[in-house]
Amino acid sequence: MRKEKIFKQSWNDMDFNQLYIYIKKLKSNRTRKIPMNGVVLADLKSIKSEGEFLFMSQKTGTRLAPVFRSFKAACEKAKISDLRFHDLRHTAATLIVMGGVDLVTVKEILGHSKIEMTMRYAYPTAENKRRAVNVLASVFEEKKHGTKQAQEQNGKPLTPLKSGGKN
Repeated sequence: MRKEKIFKQSWNDMDFNQLYIYIKKLKSNRTRKIPMNGVVLADLKSIKSEGEFLFMSQKTGTRLAPVFRSFKAACEKAKISDLRFHDLRHTAATLIVMGGVDLVTVKEILGHSKIEMTMRYAYPTAENKRRAVNVLASVFEEKKHGTKQAQEQNGKPLTPLKSGGKN
């Protein structure tokens, strides 16, 4: 999420039953929902806040304002130079892509309207290229050795698409 959205999130935007975060008032004038993972859930439950917003000032009881100075101080303490808060968003997106998540899913999570924006995070590494050709090989292994062995090796069989993307 972008910094501005993070600090505007309220407790009402959290669905702890279905494990979603609702992000409202987007440029496109719609609400999107982002799944919560276990790390986010645990961190949110650890926040001791009695206010409307997730991140409240303990001194004033109001929503936290920009955290530029405290972020800069934390970076200096960690001996990290030349890091902007927004770089954390880029890092998360890149790690998701490197983890094998398809770009359309990453696009939806980031809230991009066009896939070209999301493609900035897709760096073709040697490892990702190897994984891609191994996916293709699994189709041929399935045909050669049977479905059961291919399923054991790859989790589930892949079926090739016919021209036009239809089976």
